[in-house]
Amino acid sequence: MDDIRTWIAEVWEWLPKNVIVKVILVCWAVWGNMNNTVFNQQSIDPKTLMDWVLAYYADWVKVRNATNISNIDSNASTGLRHWQPPLHDFWKINVDVAMDYVNYRMGFGWVVRGGEGEVVGVGWRLVRGVFSVREAEAVGVREVLSWVKGKGWERVIVETDA
Repeated sequence: MDDIRTWIAEVWEWLPKNVIVKVILVCWAVWGNMNNTVFNQQSIDPKTLMDWVLAYYADWVKVRNATNISNIDSNASTGLRHWQPPLHDFWKINVDVAMDYVNYRMGFGWVVRGGEGEVVGVGWRLVRGVFSVREAEAVGVREVLSWVKGKGWERVIVETDA
């Protein structure tokens, strides 16, 4: 290989799409690990890094497959999904998770809306560790329900995207 451009061109031309995605993810993880080493003097060993990349890829594939057959309302003309208001006298809470594989942590965030779409509350938590997407979303819902219990709310609907 003469240079990086030749390598990228050959990867794009000869490898199957799913392998290209894995190559991109490995490059992204190595870059993140290098930055973490330079700026925080912390690094992850190559085997653990690869395990995380493959777990991330597997979760990404699961979420993409689940999303394609999702029962979320969509606009037929554009295919875009849109938020639906909660039932009368309910709050709707949308929760999402962000995974930081390099620093081995997850962040959970949520927003609470009323029937007119008005924001009535927000919250977030940072947790050490990384789980599968489904497990992480379940932990996010658990965090939201604990928060809701502390508020004394009883009529809530919780939604995730996984």
